[in-house]
Amino acid sequence: LPDGSPAEGVEIYMASKGHQIYINGGNVHDQGAFKTVTDGEGRYQLPFPDSLYAVVFMHDQGWRQLKGEQLDKSKNVKLKKWSRLEGVLMQGDEAIANESVTLNFNANNVYDPERPQVYWNYGAQTDAEGKFVFDRVQSGSATVSRMVSFGGEEGTMYLMSSYTHSTQADLK
Repeated sequence: LPDGSPAEGVEIYMASKGHQIYINGGNVHDQGAFKTVTDGEGRYQLPFPDSLYAVVFMHDQGWRQLKGEQLDKSKNVKLKKWSRLEGVLMQGDEAIANESVTLNFNANNVYDPERPQVYWNYGAQTDAEGKFVFDRVQSGSATVSRMVSFGGEEGTMYLMSSYTHSTQADLK
């Protein structure tokens, strides 16, 4: 755990060549990645990979993402506390209600089929006062953007979306 004590019930996902991990809103969609859970003493066991790998640790009290070479140096992992981001979507001096906002950590994540891929994304809807909240957020550099949909009706395959008015956020 973030305080250094053993963590029971940590979900561990291992991405290797050809297997991605998608984390959307703090929830994991593993796309075929290996998954295990820590025991009562915080112990875990991973298979020996035959290629490069990355591991994501998820628990109510924290998270951690490590490349295989980092984990090879030490199997002891200290989770980082979750961050939280709150904001107000503004257009000039006016708050914008009922709009989609995204938080994206993938700016430097270039797809390479030979490397494991981990994608972190979050989405929120602004309330009547333009306020939005992202919970269970990893720390690090991210991009906050307004998501604008166009080109079709909601629920059809012709609906497209794009990001606009992006700003950087450094979450601690």
